[in-house]
Amino acid sequence: MERYPKGHPIPSLLKVLCQASTNEFFNIVQVGYLRTIHCLEHRLGFGNAVVLSVWSNCLKKADDPALPASALTSRYESVFQEAQRTFTPTGTRTIEILHEYTYAAYYNANDYDLTWRLASQTVNLAESFELMGDHPQWCLATQGYATAAKLLFTLSEQTGHEDQGTLILRSAISRLELGDRECQIRARMLRGVLGTNTA
Repeated sequence: MERYPKGHPIPSLLKVLCQASTNEFFNIVQVGYLRTIHCLEHRLGFGNAVVLSVWSNCLKKADDPALPASALTSRYESVFQEAQRTFTPTGTRTIEILHEYTYAAYYNANDYDLTWRLASQTVNLAESFELMGDHPQWCLATQGYATAAKLLFTLSEQTGHEDQGTLILRSAISRLELGDRECQIRARMLRGVLGTNTA
């Protein structure tokens, strides 16, 4: 605390945070997180993919959501459509945005039909160009592919696509096993998901 001149607000803030109960501390952090989102939103706009991603993370952890999940998924649909027009429709940036949209559909909106549609689209896009070639490299788009394959497997029974989910996950595991070290690690993790649900 000696770094700050007398009367500086940081030492007082730290003292309050250290003395706060767990619930109070959580509320303080949540308010700070929401204010940060609002500042980002003000600067970048609600339609910015980074802002939507931060909202998605906030909604997953919040007891009392500050934004309806339907508003988030609706805005992601617009951002995804724009990405398809602006970027290469099968490019990594489009897949990255689709990955975030899929995450929001599953974890925030609990919309399994939308999740199935988006995850299927992610897998198809990722497999349609060099991203999942002979030796895939781990990146956010590859993570989107792996997550989509896992979600398709997870949701396959609930959506009436039992065998399809298993085939997609097995294909993803085979492709990722040929990739760099991180791809191989993720393939082993997915193999564990496949093993625990088929035993």
